[in-house]
Amino acid sequence: MFQKLSFVIPALNEQDSIDKTISSIKSSLDATGYPGEIIVIDHNSRDRTAEIAEKLRATVIRHTGGTVATLRNIGARRATGNILIFIDADVTVTDEWARNIPRVINELSENKKVITGSHCSPPDGENVFHRYWFSSLARDPRDTHLGTGHMMLSAQNFETIGGFNESLATGEDYDFCQRATILGFEIKNDPSLRVIHEGFPTTIKEFIKREKWHGQGDAESFRNAIKSKVVIGSAFFIFLHLTLFLGFITQSGPVISASLLAIVALLTLSSTIKNRHESIRIIVFNALIFYLYYIGRSASLFSALGKILKRANPVGKNK
Repeated sequence: MFQKLSFVIPALNEQDSIDKTISSIKSSLDATGYPGEIIVIDHNSRDRTAEIAEKLRATVIRHTGGTVATLRNIGARRATGNILIFIDADVTVTDEWARNIPRVINELSENKKVITGSHCSPPDGENVFHRYWFSSLARDPRDTHLGTGHMMLSAQNFETIGGFNESLATGEDYDFCQRATILGFEIKNDPSLRVIHEGFPTTIKEFIKREKWHGQGDAESFRNAIKSKVVIGSAFFIFLHLTLFLGFITQSGPVISASLLAIVALLTLSSTIKNRHESIRIIVFNALIFYLYYIGRSASLFSALGKILKRANPVGKNK
């Protein structure tokens, strides 16, 4: 069966990484011999992203407005290949990926109900977030869902599932996999398809900002929120800090102690569940990082609440 690969890459101000991403894809296509195309959907970048992509002979589609899900759907509709590979603009494919992709492509070409790809690995180095948090995520063996940082399936199956939900600011990959699972699709995380996410955060500020952004999907609606364990955990995190603050105000030692113990328990439990495939050392380190994680996710809840209040009381309503 004829096999053509279509790489779909949404991009916004990615001039520092798009060159490396496209070059790694082209090298892999050359190594495997598969015909392919690279489609970059530029979301009104204010830098040289589109220009660099065009010089590297990628197909560039300029689009303003919509969500990242919108961009991915636009790219998928434009694609001419029978295999769609969704990848982020700061993700590079490796030699290991190229060695293992023929086996995967053969399976996908049969239009089996399969979504595959892999969890992105961080670059090598000693950064704490990369070494503990993101390396652990990359090694997670669970197949509950795959991120659109690196996801692939047949074009036919993409149409069957119905594309990405364009109303979601984030979390469109999780929603896509959940809808696919209901339709009987198998989600297969394949660690042999190793890709490197060059854009993982390296500082506390970047990490919190990332988690605030990722939390928007769950916080966008009450229905999503009540089904999300992360939202429930974040709400509990907020409640415990309010209780801790009250304890300090009232100078109540038992309240302070109980609140601190509960916060430690929440962080430890969260890390143990998330990293149950890891060593005790990594679980302990990631329990500390979970504090920053919940700060970011709590910020997304406050942001969503602010939007709700703004809609309930628009400017000028009471004038």
